[in-house]
Amino acid sequence: MSYFKLIAVVGLSLLPSAICPWSLGGGISTVSSATSFDSMLSQNTLVLAEFLNPECPHCIAFEKSGIFPTLAGEYPNVKLVKVSVAKTPELHQKYNISGTPTFIWFKNSEEVGRLEGRGTSVSSYESSMQQYFGISPKGGKG
Repeated sequence: MSYFKLIAVVGLSLLPSAICPWSLGGGISTVSSATSFDSMLSQNTLVLAEFLNPECPHCIAFEKSGIFPTLAGEYPNVKLVKVSVAKTPELHQKYNISGTPTFIWFKNSEEVGRLEGRGTSVSSYESSMQQYFGISPKGGKG
C-alpha cells in the first residue's frame, strides 16, 4: 500500500512525505538534521535535494506529480532526498532557500545547480540531470 493510500485510509490530510521519519524507498530518503544531510552528501557522489515546506501548496503539488519516484527509477546512481525546511532551519539558512520547493543538485558535496519552484515535467528534471551531472535516464544515451 502506498503512503498516500495509507493516509487516505486513516483519514489524515495529504502531506508531503518529507514530514515522515522513514525512508521512502525507491532511492528517495528524508533527512531531519544538518548532520544527517552532511553525512548523506559525503556518502553519495550525486545528490538531488528537494528543500520543501510541508504546508507549501507547490510542494504538495510536486509530491502528487510522481516526478521524484520516476526520477529515482531512472537514475539509480543519484541519491534523491527530501529536506523539510521547517525541521532543518540551519540548512534553510546555509543553502539560502528563499522559497519552496527548491531543488539543488550536488556533485561531490558541492552545489552544481539549482531550481527554485517546481518543474512541470519529468523531462525538465532529466534535462537538468544531463546538464549538472552529465547523465541520462537509465537505458538512455549519456
